[in-house]
Amino acid sequence: MSTAFRTLSMGVGSFDKSKSSFHDVFKPTAAGSSAQPSSSSKTEKAAQSTPIAASLPDELDFFAPKAKKEAASSAEASSSTASAVTAKKRKRTSASSSNATPLDSTTLKPFLRAHRINITCSSPDYPLPLVSWDEAITRSTDMPSWLIDELQAERGWDLTPIQRAALPVAMNGRDLLAMAPTGSGKTLAYLVPLLHRTLRGDGKKEGGHGPRAVILSPTRELATQIYDEARRLLRARPEEEFASAGKKGGKKNKVKMEQTEGGLRVSLLTGGDQIRPIAAAESEGEPKVAPSTSGGRGASFDLVIATPLRLLQATEQEGWSLSNVVDVVLDEADTLLGSSSAFLPQVDSLLSLCTRSSGVRKSLFTATLPSSVETLARSLLAPDHVRLIVGRKDASSGDVEQSLRFVGSEEGKLLELRSMAKSGGITPPTLLFVQTIERAKDLLSELAYDGLRVDAIHSDRSRSEREGVLRSFKQGKVWLLICTEVMARGLDFKGVDLVINYDLPTSTESYVHRVGRTGRAGRRGRAVSFFTKEDVGGLRSILNLIKQSVAGNEEELRGLVPAFLLDGGVEALAAKAKGGSGAAASKKARKKLKTRPVQRQAIAEASGSRRLEEDRKERREGRRLPEKVKEKERRAAARAQRENGKQRKKGKRSAADHEEEASDSDDE
Repeated sequence: MSTAFRTLSMGVGSFDKSKSSFHDVFKPTAAGSSAQPSSSSKTEKAAQSTPIAASLPDELDFFAPKAKKEAASSAEASSSTASAVTAKKRKRTSASSSNATPLDSTTLKPFLRAHRINITCSSPDYPLPLVSWDEAITRSTDMPSWLIDELQAERGWDLTPIQRAALPVAMNGRDLLAMAPTGSGKTLAYLVPLLHRTLRGDGKKEGGHGPRAVILSPTRELATQIYDEARRLLRARPEEEFASAGKKGGKKNKVKMEQTEGGLRVSLLTGGDQIRPIAAAESEGEPKVAPSTSGGRGASFDLVIATPLRLLQATEQEGWSLSNVVDVVLDEADTLLGSSSAFLPQVDSLLSLCTRSSGVRKSLFTATLPSSVETLARSLLAPDHVRLIVGRKDASSGDVEQSLRFVGSEEGKLLELRSMAKSGGITPPTLLFVQTIERAKDLLSELAYDGLRVDAIHSDRSRSEREGVLRSFKQGKVWLLICTEVMARGLDFKGVDLVINYDLPTSTESYVHRVGRTGRAGRRGRAVSFFTKEDVGGLRSILNLIKQSVAGNEEELRGLVPAFLLDGGVEALAAKAKGGSGAAASKKARKKLKTRPVQRQAIAEASGSRRLEEDRKERREGRRLPEKVKEKERRAAARAQRENGKQRKKGKRSAADHEEEASDSDDE
């Protein structure tokens, strides 16, 4: 169409009134004809013009037969499709052309150093990292090319360090313990090989029943995010690859939360989903199942993404069997395996139910790796497992500008937050973390009338409320989202610009996860942490993380943290808060923080609104008279007091008069 209209705009066509047919309306003129008018008449010029043997473009032939129009439209559509495919292939070729040479013994060490990858394995024959997506197809001939095309061409994603190192290990069938910074692509690092093995049919060869792959997540929101990502990847599978099996992508099944995508049956199983005991299911007409052999209702799925407690309930009350599970992935393993975590016994019970005779492959992914978690993880993995560390262990992301601000008190936090809002220091979307659910509620009440689009998410809210808040935040309807620790683990919000630690976290692991909600996938982000003298117990470790993030740049560091902290201020602050010498007080505060969180003044009390709220509550409950009645009574009391004063004065005058009269009578 652009060629035809360019032809019209350049003036190379002329309108010939002598033509009786509408098909001859547009008549090309000679290329060499002059554009300037001559002295001859228009009739002579039309007669002398030499037409060029050219046909009218189909796009401009408005009166052509219908068949001709459809043929032209079909040709144009085919041309556009061919151009898109060519562009896609060109993009893939150009992307894979760089660093396409596989690694060997001479190039391995420089490569690992450049990408800050540390690989540890008991045997030296571990799979070498990938240099491109195409190498994944070369190493594993049955790796579906459409999956690589979706990742490489459609999304334009290059391999991240954790993906380069973890993908070949997982495709090789080795157990894996992987730690990488937040936002570095860990989800794809385990999801791609997991989908590949499940599509390949691992677990079906033994004739078992039940799910063949399980992904465990500590929170419902993270599990939902993984579920959505798996479905997006599977939708890219060409339909002809699984049409013969009678499976159509996107078709919903009878079992709640089951979705058939790309030929795989994927289930999301989290807290809040209805639990249906076997007896209840049978009473409603469902076929009777033998949990130990058929897999129960879980036999309907290939891949299950779940929270630990909900999956454990499914095995105990709904007849699910995990005896056919081939792959188990623990996302946010530091939370699931923490010694003080309620998830640990649940995960241990689930792993004991995975009784496949030929063994189960296990992969553990985390952003922080405490020594206690690593020790426990090693006991769960095979002896020849591979340990991958990207960057510094337990370090925060280098793409986040981190700063500390001393605010003095709880009231100072509110003042600083409102000052940031007025000065433009809060740029949406922003996440704000507090220590408890009660503090999240109080802060939401404080900020609700400050002109900010603010909301809060915590475990006291229902599932539908939490999903609605997350949806509003992603759509830009909520600018500032107040969160508790539940939101700090694994969730990926696109484009979060700022993270505010309103309450300083009690551990470095929590701090790393919180600030990791920004600065993801190569984007830059900011993290601001408020602190008071009560936060001295966890201050030093966080200060050390900030020092690491600036790589020893003293000038930059002084622009991010108060100067007194760099000159022994942590010990001085501890001595002021706890008493005693600085070093001893700081050590005492750190020990206390491990057993008991910081006791903070309530936000509503610090702002003065707690007293007002109590007054309103007393009035609603009738424990306090309304202000107008109270004022009326006060005025009446004052009036009565004045009257009493007048009466007393009058009484005094009367007494004086009587005395005077008595004295006069004595004189007489």
